[in-house]
Amino acid sequence: KDFERVRNIAQTTPVTFANGAVAGVVVVFATQPFDTLKTRAQSVQGARVVEAFNSVITDYGFRGLWRGSTMRLGRTVLAGGILFTSYEWIASLITPILHPQQPL
Repeated sequence: KDFERVRNIAQTTPVTFANGAVAGVVVVFATQPFDTLKTRAQSVQGARVVEAFNSVITDYGFRGLWRGSTMRLGRTVLAGGILFTSYEWIASLITPILHPQQPL
């Protein structure tokens, strides 16, 4: 929000949705390696995270840590956009009730 305020960008629904979508992209790329390692470790009985890491690197290289990102992106981008938009809409409805303007 501060980024938009400084640049005089209106806080519209599409802008809010885009903010949520961008947040979703950041979340996916920041957490996908952990998800990949967790999944790999769980798929092999008794495998540890270090073994899962070595297995992914051996099989797919460093980029293999982000395998499956596209599927998560599809879900998370939409979910982030919807979540941010819904939150702002609900906040705009509740704020006047919780913080009414006091008459002078």
